[in-house]
Amino acid sequence: MDFTHLENASDGKKYFNVNWGLTNKCNYECSYCHPDLRDGSIKPANYDDISRFVDDVFLYCEQKGVKPYFEFGGGEVTLFRWFGELIWKIKNQGGLVSIISNVLALFIGGKAI
Repeated sequence: MDFTHLENASDGKKYFNVNWGLTNKCNYECSYCHPDLRDGSIKPANYDDISRFVDDVFLYCEQKGVKPYFEFGGGEVTLFRWFGELIWKIKNQGGLVSIISNVLALFIGGKAI
């Protein structure tokens, strides 16, 4: 199954956008990020609550005839062991996911910067 797929979201009427800062914990100290984005003062909800919320969003979107589009950010969302499971849950239900992460920004040409 191809995980990467680009979709034109230029018509906002077809999508329900959820911009979700799961936490502000980050294991990097990038100079361009504000310290508030990595101090860990915002604790994430547990996975079961997050999963139920995602299900509620899908139900709402089905009623409105739109597709859910989740954008995850905050601190470093890829730190959560369950994050991959959450992404697959959304994809398998037909939703879209965008991730704001510094993990990819730290690698250029396969080398850490």
